[in-house]
Amino acid sequence: MIPKFVGIYADHRMTSLPLIDSYSKKSTKMLYDFAANGILLVATCSRVEFYGEENALRNIPGEVFTSFPFDRIEGAAAVGRRLAEIVSGAQSRILGERNIIRQLEAAYKRRDPNLPIFQIARWGIDIGLVARERHQFTASFTYDHDRSGAM
Repeated sequence: MIPKFVGIYADHRMTSLPLIDSYSKKSTKMLYDFAANGILLVATCSRVEFYGEENALRNIPGEVFTSFPFDRIEGAAAVGRRLAEIVSGAQSRILGERNIIRQLEAAYKRRDPNLPIFQIARWGIDIGLVARERHQFTASFTYDHDRSGAM
């Protein structure tokens, strides 16, 4: 049986930034549990997104997205496309901001790169980087970082 890949997400266009940031922080505490179950978590100040096999994500909406709207995508191609759009900077509040690249690559590296969802993520990252370069999506704006690289 071929697994069905899905993505469940909420971002800055769907609800308030403080609410997204709050859920992002809560979700990040469960990061390694999600990764151990083959779930890719992309949690930033402007998005909380989970990707994986449908069975693995079955309980995510009830656990995380209880008080604000979320969306769902289905299929490996749709998941790869969404991740490519995120990496390209086209889904960011600031077109072309670069922090999302580091954040998504960090999420990707938290688990076995041979798992199918992480192979899909790598494909999305690679395509997004090519699109970013080809279309010159590079914001001059950068976030302030402390020396540890945290925002």
